[in-house]
Amino acid sequence: MSINHEDHLLQRTPEQIAIQSAIRLGALLLFVYVSLAIVRPFAGILVWTIILTVATHPVYLWLKARFGGRGKLAAALLTVVLMVLLIGPIGALSSSLVITLEQLAVSVRDGGISLPDLPTQVTALPVVGSFLDKNWTLSGTDLHGLFKQYGHTLVRPGQWLLEAVERLAKGISVFAVAVIATGFLQEAAPTLGAYTRKMALRVAGPRGTTFVDLAIVTIPNVAQGIIGIAVMQAIAIGLALLLTGVPHAGLLAAVALVLAISQIGAIVLIAPLVIWVWVTKDWMAALPFTLAMVPTYALESIGKPMIMSRGLDTPMIVILIGVLGGAIVYGLPGLFIGPIVLAVFYELVLWWVDSDAQKDQN
Repeated sequence: MSINHEDHLLQRTPEQIAIQSAIRLGALLLFVYVSLAIVRPFAGILVWTIILTVATHPVYLWLKARFGGRGKLAAALLTVVLMVLLIGPIGALSSSLVITLEQLAVSVRDGGISLPDLPTQVTALPVVGSFLDKNWTLSGTDLHGLFKQYGHTLVRPGQWLLEAVERLAKGISVFAVAVIATGFLQEAAPTLGAYTRKMALRVAGPRGTTFVDLAIVTIPNVAQGIIGIAVMQAIAIGLALLLTGVPHAGLLAAVALVLAISQIGAIVLIAPLVIWVWVTKDWMAALPFTLAMVPTYALESIGKPMIMSRGLDTPMIVILIGVLGGAIVYGLPGLFIGPIVLAVFYELVLWWVDSDAQKDQN
């Protein structure tokens, strides 16, 4: 029977073989397309679940060892801690942001915003002092007139702000689901990791496992160096603003979080705030606020590079370009996708160059 089958294969023309191969390839591509279409609505949750699982798996193993090998208890406790540490501050900042926006909406409806008088040091500035004083007073007394005069320039920033708030709310819900899914995935992480290594071995050969190890190191570094430090900065700035009595602390803390994550830098907000506090407050309030901002900025300028380069041979500039480019192209998940892809590409280029150099020497 097998002989007849082999004879039948030998008797087929190249055209028949090509058509059959094309049909098989088309069926495979259709199956892959349908599968990806089904998974696509959950892509954000899947990406964040993988990122959080890789980033927190060492903590899970430590808790599991402390609980005598009870993995489910360790996973449950880790999930609760993540919800409190990650979702809690973000939710509090978001709630404060919403309250601030509601207050602004009420002020806009009533026709003015309650603003303190500008310090004389500001109004006395040459060229811009009178302009700032005029529009500052207009904001507090006749907001409709201000919008009538500058509304065309404020429409686009307002739309951007509303879109940002919408994305933030959606991102928090996705993040919360991913945190819960991370707890269920911790127990199966070693098995999934082994399958990932096998797939990388099939695709890229022995070098593939190196790329997997590179991704495993990069994810926690980025999580701690960018997301972790950005959240710490936002919380520190928000608390310092609240204690100092600066209005709209939640909105300003949210802006600091966005600036830090986007790699623009929280110093863009910290410097004007320090100046504002010194101008509007007495030195007993301004000095503690300034001292609190020094270590807050040091987290970004000193701590972040040290954490992100830990355990990696990839140059820091490659990681930073990956973070920036990934965030621009893919949003918040791109903070992790970008540096992983560029780090793997960097290693591929080095491997290709080294292999060609070895061939030339031989």
